[in-house]
Amino acid sequence: IAIDGAGNIFFADTGNNAVKEILAAGGYATVDTLASGFSRPSGLAVDRSGNVFVADTGNNAVKEILAAGGYTTVNTLGHGFSRPTGVAVGGSGNVFVADTGNNAVKEILAAGGYTTVNKLGAGFSGPQGVALDGSGNVFVADTGNNAMKEILAANGYTAVVPLVGTVLSGTLVLVLDGSGNIFVA
Repeated sequence: IAIDGAGNIFFADTGNNAVKEILAAGGYATVDTLASGFSRPSGLAVDRSGNVFVADTGNNAVKEILAAGGYTTVNTLGHGFSRPTGVAVGGSGNVFVADTGNNAVKEILAAGGYTTVNKLGAGFSGPQGVALDGSGNVFVADTGNNAMKEILAANGYTAVVPLVGTVLSGTLVLVLDGSGNIFVA
């Protein structure tokens, strides 16, 4: 689930192979299906412009649904993903991906039209979720290792730090609030 600046709620309807939006206007009574062509979408994120980024798990892809034009245009970003499950988008527009099937966390750069994909850190096993803090650090639900880790933005995302006291079994999703508190499912 992700919420945009206007309070609209976006969610991956995995079982129906769809991405949907619940509109804030009208008291959350209207549900719209956005674009099409998804297979088992899981994680998603919304940028400042309202564009929706989707981990299209069944299609081994990360996609962007453009807000302009009423959420009908879908672009595939980057390449080489295997069962991506979690996405987060930073203030600069870069997209961070839990590339579950490749046991990796990756960054898709906005510069150049989302074609460049960089692998961040190492030592992950089936990561499921990613989140960003205000400094650009990436927090990872490293599911296969029953841990949460932080990839530090300093020095180009090479340092991976296990979060002390976070041995959790089956961690799938995590989010951060404005104070840096971590919430885990």
